[in-house]
Amino acid sequence: MIAGQHPLVPIAGSQDISAIHLRGVTAQYPASSAPALSDANLTVPVGSLVALVGANGAGKSTLLKAIVGLVPLQAGEILVHGQPFSSQRRRVAYLPQIGELDWHFPVSLHRLVVTGRYVHLGWLRRPGRRDAEMASAALARLGLDDLMGRQIGQLSGGQRQRALLARAMVQQADVLLLDEPFTAVDAESRSVLIEVLRELRRQEVTVLVATHDLESLSVDPTAVVHLRDGRIDGLGGPPYDADPGPVLEPWIA
Repeated sequence: MIAGQHPLVPIAGSQDISAIHLRGVTAQYPASSAPALSDANLTVPVGSLVALVGANGAGKSTLLKAIVGLVPLQAGEILVHGQPFSSQRRRVAYLPQIGELDWHFPVSLHRLVVTGRYVHLGWLRRPGRRDAEMASAALARLGLDDLMGRQIGQLSGGQRQRALLARAMVQQADVLLLDEPFTAVDAESRSVLIEVLRELRRQEVTVLVATHDLESLSVDPTAVVHLRDGRIDGLGGPPYDADPGPVLEPWIA
């Protein structure tokens, strides 16, 4: 067993399939003098819904950013469906915390969601009718179709979170990374977000959700990964204890 390795309970029949694999990952922000994530080992089977929990600064956001290459790796490797992220960009949608985006940028809600299609279009192609229709359908599913022409800075916190999820939906990714999606959202937005997460789980989309409040998730995750001081501190399955216990031992890689 590799020290510090934390696999997740696999979906039935998918023990040998991993959507995300971290091996010995240490990541550090350029302006920092110390790693924000240290020696992280994690295997996430296809179709899992995983909650990353821990206090502020525990490493939850860093883990998600490391997967999509936003934080430089000092050691280790990260694979998405067995390949480097650079070759799997279309398959991974990352939703940052809403406070990390410039919501004063002069763009409409519909246009923001259409940008989720850019990963499929490349540098030379412009969004077409189908891309616009997909954006409209995603906004309708998330209850924002009456706000399509609104400037994004005029959206509430909950509407902004739903907008980011709509952008991820049009990307048609099969791996979804959510960073604190329930922070500063209203009850209506929370209900819509939870229902969409349930739909994605039924479709076997792999979802990683960073949260400081597990109860806010309101969707039973496949497993819970506990982080502390930049390290994976434990893995919980139902009933989501911090100690993985012997029941998870067969899935330790």
